[in-house]
This record gives sequence, structure tokens and C-alpha cells, in this order.
Amino acid sequence: MKIQAFCLYLAHDFVNLLLQKQSTMPLSFSELRTPRLILRELSPPVVRHLFNNHTGPEIFHLLGCGSEQDYQAVKERYWINFIDNPRLSFRTWLLIDPKTNGLIGDCSFHSWWVRHQYAEAGYGIWDDLYKGKGLMSEALERVLEV
Repeated sequence: MKIQAFCLYLAHDFVNLLLQKQSTMPLSFSELRTPRLILRELSPPVVRHLFNNHTGPEIFHLLGCGSEQDYQAVKERYWINFIDNPRLSFRTWLLIDPKTNGLIGDCSFHSWWVRHQYAEAGYGIWDDLYKGKGLMSEALERVLEV
């Protein structure tokens, strides 16, 4: 009985150690590139890590948000609406201007049915200065290659 209790204690400590390591691991984004864009992927595990382990200002900086409005849009869309909705699956990329490292929009697959090879695409350019330049066509063409 004492051996079982000791093993259970060790297993508990090991799990806690793994969880600590996971929460303090450096965050890395998967990125795609086009001639004019960096496409920074936000997967559910990355979103969970961001919002569980970083402060609002850290997330603001890590994602390249240009304004509080950008940050709130990302938080609402990915943390509040997608993560806690078991009916939605998503894969999304933030559109980053490589010259300024600023966030200008996003594109994503949501309601993704891998089995049926079907997904809805969502996209938007948030900064008017970047609209009408063909950037979204460039971004979508690249993510469809994935």
C-alpha cells in the first residue's frame, strides 16, 4: 500500500513538472511567407498558451497589434469565440506587414470538416491603408497550399 501511494505521489509530481515546463516553454509561431506578407499561424494550442500564460500587453506585443482595438478583436475572435466552442474547428493566420511587423488582418478556415475536405474561409484586412492591393488574394493563395 505504501509503495502504491509513493508511486502515485511521484506520478503526481511528474505531471505537475510537465505542466510547469509546458506553461513556461518559449512560444513559437509557425509562419508562412509571401512576397509582401508574413502569415503567422494561430492554432488552438498557441491561443491557449498565449491567453493562459501571458498578460494582455505581452500578447499585444507578440501578435504585432497596432492598437487596443486590434488586440480586443483577436481576443474576442480567438479566445472567447473559438476556443470554447466545441462545434468549431479553426486554423488561422494573422497577416503581418514585414516592413513594420504590424498586424493588418487575418484569414482562416473555420467550421473545418477534414473528413469531407470542406471548410469555410473567413478573412479581413483591418487597416484601410492595406485594402485594394491584392494582399488577401496573395495570403489565401499561400494558405491553400498548406
